[in-house]
Amino acid sequence: MVFTHLLQDHAEVYLPESRCKMQPTDTFYSTWFLFYRQDFPVQAKDQNTFSVNENGITQAVYYDYGYLISELAAAGLRAVSFTPRK
Repeated sequence: MVFTHLLQDHAEVYLPESRCKMQPTDTFYSTWFLFYRQDFPVQAKDQNTFSVNENGITQAVYYDYGYLISELAAAGLRAVSFTPRK
């Protein structure tokens, strides 16, 4: 599933919903744009995403790495590996 164009509130719905549709042995593949919050200290504590285009905010949505890991866990999922874009 492509999460690179979903806003935070949508991702928070789709992650647990995706888990509900899976068998215990299934693998969930997804794509994300990630950043590290410590690199952007001006962001508010509840601001876990940023967009690259204010006129088309879903053009590319970046998620804080720590936030993603916690949301995956809350949905009953876990990250197994990351493949950085080249």
